[in-house]
Amino acid sequence: MMIKIKTVILILFLALTLPVGEGARAESPSLRDTLEQSWMAHLEASRTGQVSELEKTMSAYSLGSMKNRLISANRSLTPEIIKSMAQYGPDIFNARFLTLLENGDTAGLVYVTDSGETDGGGNPRIVFSFIKFVNEPSGWKVALAMNMDKPKYDENGKKSLFPLAEIPLDGAIDGQVKPAPAPVQAPYASALLDVTSYGYETKVIVNGVQQGAPVQACRAGVLSGGLFKGDNTVEILIAKTGTKACQAPTVQIRRVLKSRTTKEVFLFNPKKKIEGTHSFTFNIRN
Repeated sequence: MMIKIKTVILILFLALTLPVGEGARAESPSLRDTLEQSWMAHLEASRTGQVSELEKTMSAYSLGSMKNRLISANRSLTPEIIKSMAQYGPDIFNARFLTLLENGDTAGLVYVTDSGETDGGGNPRIVFSFIKFVNEPSGWKVALAMNMDKPKYDENGKKSLFPLAEIPLDGAIDGQVKPAPAPVQAPYASALLDVTSYGYETKVIVNGVQQGAPVQACRAGVLSGGLFKGDNTVEILIAKTGTKACQAPTVQIRRVLKSRTTKEVFLFNPKKKIEGTHSFTFNIRN
């Protein structure tokens, strides 16, 4: 499952970075081999385009979340979407292994490749790939796979660091294996959710459905569960993270219209009494 990100904050190993060629901990070759085999099996399953095969290699939480997002957008998990996961997933076979991250029933593999680009001084730029796995009763399964949004390099281009702080919260190597989320029903109307939350952790629940992991930077995507006709409930939980640079969180919901344009139906942008729990109800009439 590919995810492109802009700026996201990792609760695990906050403010740490890993130099290329140096592991964060002693490597466990046997676990690395097992995880790489799990990744290869996931690619093969994706190439079949069959949900039944994907269920064997993808975590229950990640697969269930993806299905819910598609349903919420009035779409379904098609063979084309499944096959695209193999097409756009990290290419670890042409990358250099960087490090293994491990914590209980969660683990991650990090790789680095030459991006083929250079900076203004002609120095090579590199790109990182990250794959998270969770150990379910049937074995290790893929929970998240992503390339960094931009090739990373330092000012002189000679030494690059893997930015742990840019892995999304869903990619945290925290030892927790989440169960599959409850399936959602096809909504009355699809919608998009936009959240910005710098210096705060913002958790959003709409119509009883939690909208992914809490946000500590920004996120935009499909509103899981969509909108009801009539009353819609929103619960927003905000806590300060202790980061010096703070910006009052903004939560916006935009309904997707038949013209494929969007219309704002909810906006929360507090100026005071930011922290705590905020509850709202708004109405969709037609």
